[in-house]
Amino acid sequence: MSDSRAGQIQVIDSVLQFVQVGQFAIVEYRLADAVEDPPYAQAAREPSGWYLEVVSEFYLPRDVWPIDELALRREGWLPPADVEENWWMRLDGSASLHEVARHLVDGLAQGRCCAGDGELSISIGTFPSGPDGGLPLPGLADAA
Repeated sequence: MSDSRAGQIQVIDSVLQFVQVGQFAIVEYRLADAVEDPPYAQAAREPSGWYLEVVSEFYLPRDVWPIDELALRREGWLPPADVEENWWMRLDGSASLHEVARHLVDGLAQGRCCAGDGELSISIGTFPSGPDGGLPLPGLADAA
């Protein structure tokens, strides 16, 4: 997966440059025989950096899709808490877009066991999000 991983990181990196404060990018892992709610990771731009999440068992139970909590912890993800219902991390403003993209891809691949034949799709939404998860920007959906 190293060549495809590098390509996925590059595509997500190129899309993240369009995310402004008050917006988020959501990366979903989809299989041909897609589950209704696929694993996802997301990154929200904040004034001081980035807030990242990987879907937890609260929204995607392990009996529906596997999770490797140890892999998430090793990569620096913090477990769900009172306010955060997903695995999460914050990166300060010095974090490169490549680093943000790498955390999203690795969080899905290693933490949610998405290292197979699926494809990543990415879209950008604006807070507050509606029932569809936000407003996708034209031409950026399904870029990965």
